Amino acid sequence: RFEDGYVKINPIDVTVTITGHHNTTKYDRTEHIVTGYDVEISNKLYKEADFTFDGTAEAKRTEVGQTDMGLKPEQFTNDNANFGTVTFKVTDGYQEITDPDAVVVTITGHNNTTPYDGEEHSVSGYDVEISNDLYKVTDFEFKGTAAAAKTDAGTENMGLDPEQFVNHNANFNKVTFKVVDGYQTITPIDVAVDITGHTHTDDYDGTEHTVTGYEVDIKNSLYKVTDFDFNGNAEAKQTDADTKYMGLAASQFVNHNANFKTVTFNVKDGWQKIEPIDVEVDITGHTDTQPYDAEEHTVTGYEVDIKNSLYKVTDFDFNGNAEAKQTDADTKYMGLAASQFVNHNNNFKTVTFNVKDGWMKVEPIEAAVTITENSGTFTYDAQPHEVSGYSVKISEPLYKESDFTFSGDDTVSGTDANTYPMNLKSTDFTNTNPNFTNVTFTIVDGSLVINPRAITIKADDRTKAYDNDELTDPALTATITSVPEKGTAPVYSLSRAAGQD
Repeated sequence: RFEDGYVKINPIDVTVTITGHHNTTKYDRTEHIVTGYDVEISNKLYKEADFTFDGTAEAKRTEVGQTDMGLKPEQFTNDNANFGTVTFKVTDGYQEITDPDAVVVTITGHNNTTPYDGEEHSVSGYDVEISNDLYKVTDFEFKGTAAAAKTDAGTENMGLDPEQFVNHNANFNKVTFKVVDGYQTITPIDVAVDITGHTHTDDYDGTEHTVTGYEVDIKNSLYKVTDFDFNGNAEAKQTDADTKYMGLAASQFVNHNANFKTVTFNVKDGWQKIEPIDVEVDITGHTDTQPYDAEEHTVTGYEVDIKNSLYKVTDFDFNGNAEAKQTDADTKYMGLAASQFVNHNNNFKTVTFNVKDGWMKVEPIEAAVTITENSGTFTYDAQPHEVSGYSVKISEPLYKESDFTFSGDDTVSGTDANTYPMNLKSTDFTNTNPNFTNVTFTIVDGSLVINPRAITIKADDRTKAYDNDELTDPALTATITSVPEKGTAPVYSLSRAAGQD
């Protein structure tokens, strides 16, 4: 009784630790993305290529909070049967957006001062100044009434209060409302003085612009400019695109002429305004050209040419991917577009991005293929003989025999003594790999050769009485020295044996 032996190789176990990438960023109203994961394997025999991942290792978030990638062990599948139990320990990745810095919103109620005329006068609305550009007026709600009306002499306040302003943007948890109340004032009439601050508008040029002074219009010719003092600063300075007010107020003008009981100063604030300007930005994607070498080639980035030196690269964001990768002979574009470039500098009204796309080009290369026809030599034996096939030698290691097709006949056959050429042509071979151009096929001829067989014929002895007919000499031998093509006579050579006449 015989029992067969065997060798058994048991699969082994391995642990693969997957740790998703994570990122934490302060809220800035833009979307942030984190992708990918790190891999740690307990056995060096097991490779990352031995398993597949069918999930999406990506997390995106704009608002304050955290978004997980959603990585799970069941998204990873072992593909190598040499490992019995592959345990995937997964730590999820995430994108976290944290609270921005504290925001102070200054509410300044509008105000108005009018001499008494028996009519009701009112003021409404307020100005808003926010300490953080990320926070907008639309991010809070006003639940009060920003209006004040007054008929009789005195002052009526709007009653603005910080509690009337409610933050609705969950991305900002520390919003403080500082309120300067608005009011409507009616003054007794003795004289009215209109103060109009000077104003000026300039286009943004990166330098500070200043406006000073004010105009005075007095309704009573008895009252002179020398009758009041100004205790403020009639000046407004501004560099960036915006409007800066002098801050002129009635309280800055003080009557010192006792001949006028009540002097009402009606003030129209002066301001310096900077208008935003337009600019063009030329974006030129990088380009590169490489010969085909079966490797992936990459080009990244772009050049920036700005028509105005005041505008900087830091004044816009790029939301695309300035990268192009290519392996085979072809051109891959980055896909740059004007919509991927976003201006965030308010000093520029219209920013035109003129984009020229970048690309990675892989050019096909040349190859030379030498086709050597197979050959064979035989001695004539009245049987058919055949030679087929050819050998291939290629000048370029990257070019393979599988990269061309053969459409000819590489078989030659014959029976009679002769030389039969295979007669392959370079046009029988066609390149099929677009990564190669100008592939030349050189033919080295081969052939089937059938050599003639030598034959010796010895005549039999013969004796007879003279009868005037030819007598064959038995000492003569006939040798066939060549066998010509079928259908023609053979060539003989005759010789007499030694000692024969």
